[in-house]
Amino acid sequence: MSLILILVFPYIIKGDSVSYQFEKLWPHLLEPWYFNSPCDIAIDSYDNIYIADRLNHRIQKFTSDGSFILKWGAYGSGESEFDNPRGIAIDSFNNIYVSDTYNNRIQKFDRNGNFLFSWGIYGNLDGQFNNPTGICVDSSNYIYVADRGNNRIQKFKTDGTFILKWGSYGSGAGYLNGPHDVTADSSNYIYVADTWNNRVQKFTSTGIYITNWGSYGTGIGQFKNPEGIESDSSNYIYVADSYNNRVQKFTSTGIYITNWGSYGTGYGEFHRAENLAIDSHNYIYVADFFNNRVQKFKYNGEFVSNWSCWGTNNGQFRYPSGVAIDSGYIYVADRNNNRVQKFTLEGSFIEKWGGYGTNDGQFNNPYYIAFDNSGNIYVSDKNNNRVQKFTSDGIFLLKWGTYGTNDGEFNQPMGIAVDSLNYVYVVDKNNNRVEKFDSNGTFITKWGDSGTGNGQFNSPLDICVDISNYIYVVDNGNSRVEKFDSNGTFITKWGTPGDEDGEFNNPTGISADSSGYIYVVDSDNYRIEKFTSTGVFISKFGSKGSDDGLFDNPYDIAIDNNGNLYISDKDNHRIEKFRAIVLSSETNTISNVTNVSRSKTYVFPNYIDISENEKTLISPGKSGYFSIKIYSLTGSLIKSYPNHYFTDNEYVEWDGTIQNSNKKVGAGIYFVIIEGDNFFKNIKMIVTR
Repeated sequence: MSLILILVFPYIIKGDSVSYQFEKLWPHLLEPWYFNSPCDIAIDSYDNIYIADRLNHRIQKFTSDGSFILKWGAYGSGESEFDNPRGIAIDSFNNIYVSDTYNNRIQKFDRNGNFLFSWGIYGNLDGQFNNPTGICVDSSNYIYVADRGNNRIQKFKTDGTFILKWGSYGSGAGYLNGPHDVTADSSNYIYVADTWNNRVQKFTSTGIYITNWGSYGTGIGQFKNPEGIESDSSNYIYVADSYNNRVQKFTSTGIYITNWGSYGTGYGEFHRAENLAIDSHNYIYVADFFNNRVQKFKYNGEFVSNWSCWGTNNGQFRYPSGVAIDSGYIYVADRNNNRVQKFTLEGSFIEKWGGYGTNDGQFNNPYYIAFDNSGNIYVSDKNNNRVQKFTSDGIFLLKWGTYGTNDGEFNQPMGIAVDSLNYVYVVDKNNNRVEKFDSNGTFITKWGDSGTGNGQFNSPLDICVDISNYIYVVDNGNSRVEKFDSNGTFITKWGTPGDEDGEFNNPTGISADSSGYIYVVDSDNYRIEKFTSTGVFISKFGSKGSDDGLFDNPYDIAIDNNGNLYISDKDNHRIEKFRAIVLSSETNTISNVTNVSRSKTYVFPNYIDISENEKTLISPGKSGYFSIKIYSLTGSLIKSYPNHYFTDNEYVEWDGTIQNSNKKVGAGIYFVIIEGDNFFKNIKMIVTR
């Protein structure tokens, strides 16, 4: 027996006395039309629409009017995981076949997204693939795959059994160059989008060449990288003429009928028409790749509807960037719509101003926003290389700046901030400096140049001022934050490239709250990180996705007087609000000296003997929905019990094992974190041996 003295020091595993809970977002979509490079579309016998949502690495299913049904998939190489799915097809039994392109395989699912099996590996042998893209099923349920990197078409049974192949690299009849898609008509003739040969080729179902049509160009019947092809019930052939941003319609022998589409973001316009599908009523659905949407048309090209998370109407956004709050309103730099929008803090639209141009009050990529003490608004008008000043109602007051490197000139002005004395600080991104002005745009001073040293920058993006008028700059290219006094004297810095706590991957936004804490938008890590004013990491939240509370390249952050956070979720084209919840901590303490055997384990407040498989009981002590997590002193998750409803006397049992392991914890201090709605409980536990 030995005497062990245990001292307990204050410690909060979250590193923070405030939790942030998702509260709302706007605009609120009728359906979750969040796509990231939609690549292909397929339609089942019920006219349900399946979309290969390529860079979200998932499949989404909708009704023909766009009502969401389900989704499945995530990035990876396991079952039901994808790496850039680029093709999708459906057999007569409504089974789903997905070209999992970078995993070089085909995955098969039932109509509810349940995994059935997969086939294929990287290679050029029969049944192997090199970046398979398009896929189709003929009326006999044979599967045809555009094996793009191998410049061939492969044919399979529905169980993945290889049947035959045809094609090799070349430009002659029957040869292929980067074939992207394949389709079958009702007579089982096979049509191939021979993408880099800028043509369509027609074959029998056994690969015998019949004919081809098309050449490189923008004229009728010509193509620029056609990537999608589909046949309707009358055997008309529709081609997604991708880089001509249009759809062309032909007879089955290649006679031109009509076309529609042009480059743009309006209805009926495309930014790379990637692929298409046709339902039983001959409605045509087009995957509008870079516009991240699906458009629906009649058989003659007449526009019907648009499934998108972005827009140009009041309250809609296209890549919102800067956000700022003043007098109970939030202002958003609606970047690609070239305007500023004003909302209540609950997301109700108030007004807007701007428009594309170079005149007073017009914008060319407005990026960030700031306020002075009089409620005037300053907007960094990036591509016009100027700052514009407005009243809070959007009335133009003045502007300053032009392209250049001299004092008061800019090369892409980005972040903007105003201190308590109404001095204005502007991040001059491509000149790698910060410029300081008075509120009328008179130049005062500047600091910074290109480099990695203290006070130097590599494409700085944003800036904020804390309650003591210290300046914080997001030094994007150096993956760090730098702190200065108001005259530009360097004070400190923090951050390195990475995804660990306190590291950054494309930091884009920064803000300071009324307590002097600093919040950084870590965009490509899809999270927000919180620090002290000296750069000590406190907490973080966020991950990638389009569900409530998730992010897709968040860009900027603003904080209201109650500590609530407002984040521009750029690539989801929305604003998300997170409510600040002050946590009340209930902590047990130990004041006694405990005599224990080294063959035993003592866990406060419960005694367990690991060797005898005894357990400690953990309970919230009240009814409600709670999650329970056990952490080590260094913050590593040891054990997690998922959120569920507890009755007053319900508990979970812990036998000292580590999550997903049979191993037991060692001696040390551990923490049980119990969380529920407006509830936080932190129990310290001591384990000794």
